[in-house]
Amino acid sequence: MRKRKFPLYLQILLGMLLGILAGFIAVRTGHGQFIEHWIKPWGQIFIKLLQVIAIPLVFCSLVKGVISLKDIAHLSRLGGRVLLIYIATTVFAIVFGLFMALIVSPGKLCDASQLSGMEGFVQTAVESAQKATEGKERGPLAFFEDLVPENIVSAASSNNNMLQIIFFAILFGTALLAVPAEKTRTVRSFIDGLNEVMLKMVDFIILAAPIGVFSLMGAMVVS
Repeated sequence: MRKRKFPLYLQILLGMLLGILAGFIAVRTGHGQFIEHWIKPWGQIFIKLLQVIAIPLVFCSLVKGVISLKDIAHLSRLGGRVLLIYIATTVFAIVFGLFMALIVSPGKLCDASQLSGMEGFVQTAVESAQKATEGKERGPLAFFEDLVPENIVSAASSNNNMLQIIFFAILFGTALLAVPAEKTRTVRSFIDGLNEVMLKMVDFIILAAPIGVFSLMGAMVVS
């Protein structure tokens, strides 16, 4: 009789519930330090594994998608859709965040000892507000100016520059389309192979998702 596999999404859900339970038990029994030192690092490793493949995965997927269009004329329609989706998801994230802040009122139930440990979050919020003010003073085209990287190597060194990577990937793919296929056959084959490798790496990393989620949820409850 063939055994049924336990679906990955159920494994992740179970890991989340067990992580919350483990966190509460650790807090109640005074073993929070054990979670911090021996459980939390596995969650951080999982996050870093996701981050380390983000840029090459996005680059390869976009370039492969662009060159599969076969015609540059189709690219303008694709670019418009991508920009529209990006704007829509950004607006949704902002509205949802404001809505949840009004409903949940974060920090309302925290005591003085907990608030004193959140100085880092306050500093980050202040810096973000300052950057937003500076961006507003630069003018309406500042977004498009920041979209173009000065150096693709430095842009690829941080996941915060994902839009610059997307811009370069689309530009690179468009240039590949413009060059005769017989001259870029090696490059196209390399991009296709690299994309397959990155997707396989994603499969490997996702297998560790239940452990990563368990570790992150346990550490979150303890902190």
